[in-house]
Amino acid sequence: MRASKSAWRSRFSCARASCQLPSQSVSATNAAAASVVASPGSKENFPMRILILILLLAVLASLFSGLFFLYKDKGGSNRMVIALTIRIALSILVFVILIGSYYFGWITDRGL
Repeated sequence: MRASKSAWRSRFSCARASCQLPSQSVSATNAAAASVVASPGSKENFPMRILILILLLAVLASLFSGLFFLYKDKGGSNRMVIALTIRIALSILVFVILIGSYYFGWITDRGL
């Protein structure tokens, strides 16, 4: 009986330490909150957000213009191909900008 009681205590002793010492958990919570506040926020990355949103809207506009030209031209011209080529180029540009800005530290792993 004694052996099982000591095994039970050793198994659950680390869980009780955090409950009995709340001052350590409060200081850890405060440190975590300070690190979130100190991380780059939305004000620093605002121009990057605007640039990415504009490029994504241009991608969508190019996609829908390609759809429009598909129905209007009925294969008579290559305007649809040009619109879809522009969409692919803009998508690659967005991808390269995101990878480059993460590499140079302009955006963090938490996002824009």
